[in-house]
Amino acid sequence: MTKSAEPDFLAGVRREIAHLSWLVGSWTGFGVGDSKTPEPYRYEEIVEFASDGRDFLEYRSVMWLVDDEGNRIAPGRTESGFFRGLADNHVEAFIAHPTGLVEVSMGQVVVAGLENAVITDGSLVLRAALLRNTETGEALDASTRMFRLREGRLFVAHDKAAPGESERNHYAIELVRK
Repeated sequence: MTKSAEPDFLAGVRREIAHLSWLVGSWTGFGVGDSKTPEPYRYEEIVEFASDGRDFLEYRSVMWLVDDEGNRIAPGRTESGFFRGLADNHVEAFIAHPTGLVEVSMGQVVVAGLENAVITDGSLVLRAALLRNTETGEALDASTRMFRLREGRLFVAHDKAAPGESERNHYAIELVRK
């Protein structure tokens, strides 16, 4: 068997997902959300993207509601899934929620900054191609997630629409790498 002259790994991940390498790590921060509550809520979130050497990233997000001082007061949203890289910087994401909802989303990474073969400025917009809920699960008509790396910070926003409603921002957060 002949080995390829090209390395199998770039930026610490398989070549097939090198365009997602800027997401890898553990990120944390505080944000503001709006879920049809009388007042917007504050929350803390930890987002993790990890690679075990295969051609996908594992994704996990855990959120807590916080008070004005940033103290955790109640558990919030949690979700997990996988991001797979496709040709031409395209991405498939599969995200499951304990509320009985599964999202299959498609998007494309746009690289705006590259230094020494490391992505320093990039973005990814994922639009749900399929939203399925269990019989008692959360139902959605639309979901759009935006990820943006800029100046070492990861900005994340999620817009979604409940059945019969217009898509609107659900939460936005600025995260720093732990």
